[in-house]
Amino acid sequence: MRAMLYLAQNEREGPQPLSRIAEQGLPGDYLEQLLGRLRREGLVDTVRGNQGGYLLARPASEITLGQVIDAVEGPVRLDLCVGEPETCEQAGTCGLHRTWSVVRDGIADLMDRYSLHDMLMNTGDEPDNDGGLA
Repeated sequence: MRAMLYLAQNEREGPQPLSRIAEQGLPGDYLEQLLGRLRREGLVDTVRGNQGGYLLARPASEITLGQVIDAVEGPVRLDLCVGEPETCEQAGTCGLHRTWSVVRDGIADLMDRYSLHDMLMNTGDEPDNDGGLA
């Protein structure tokens, strides 16, 4: 998230070299892997050459916290039981499945409501239902 927020803050400055992004406290090799994942998911673009580097593939207002987390970590998982709902014999009657499904979906919905732009604005307001801050 630090790398993405840095790119959002410097959106108008053009491509940012890996070394400058790494100054945000991220190890270079690890950061390069993360940016590669974000590029494959269409959230980051790369520019080659002397003035090249990384930049957001879309405006910061169109990239959500949920998209970034999914690209780097995969979908949020809160399942505490052994089996998937499709393979668990108790999924239909188990309060854990039902509860964790609601919690998981609520977290995912909330992360999809906050854009990088919202985080940069950091107003403390809650996002409206369309994803932007009210």
